[in-house]
Amino acid sequence: MKLLKDLCENAEQPIYKFGRPTLPFSDMLFGSIMKVYTGFSLRRFMSDMQIAKSMGLVEVVPSYSTISNFMNREEIKPILDTLIKTSALPLKEIETAFAIDSSGFSTSRFARWFDYKWGKEKKFKVWLKAHINSGVKTNIITAVNITEGTSSDSNELKSLIEQTAENFNMSEVSADKAYTSKKNLELIKEHGAIPFIPFKKNVTGRARG
Repeated sequence: MKLLKDLCENAEQPIYKFGRPTLPFSDMLFGSIMKVYTGFSLRRFMSDMQIAKSMGLVEVVPSYSTISNFMNREEIKPILDTLIKTSALPLKEIETAFAIDSSGFSTSRFARWFDYKWGKEKKFKVWLKAHINSGVKTNIITAVNITEGTSSDSNELKSLIEQTAENFNMSEVSADKAYTSKKNLELIKEHGAIPFIPFKKNVTGRARG
């Protein structure tokens, strides 16, 4: 919680222009991140915010609805990206080997579609995919991309590598077969790293005519 406080304090407070003064931006970030970290519902999570306030880590305890609204604001995404990169910086002299992978997770939103075979409407939970680049020694996450659940893993490698290269010297990058492509292998080599990505079964090694 103390580490999170230090990270959130570096976030720039938006300029107050009109209407009711907003709550401290750092407190809202702190609350949003802690809520996800604990895995509790917003109502149950309020006790954790009370503890944080008693420790002097936040100035105020926002209502659960205020934090919920804040978490839905699109403008906080680049701020969260920056916090992830900042938290990894102390290990830049240690980490040189990285591994890329993705994992899907469901959301509370539902999508609907019409099944013509059975002649009725059905619904399913919308799921997203988190693509990450993490250090092999410390497991520190250096880059994250969140996409729709059907997004290709291979297409996300370029962004993850370039984001990591901004602060880290890479010696090797590991990934599974989903990331196999000539462009990905060349990109990793361009950043001075050795790619450890297995080939797919249909790879022949022959150039296409």
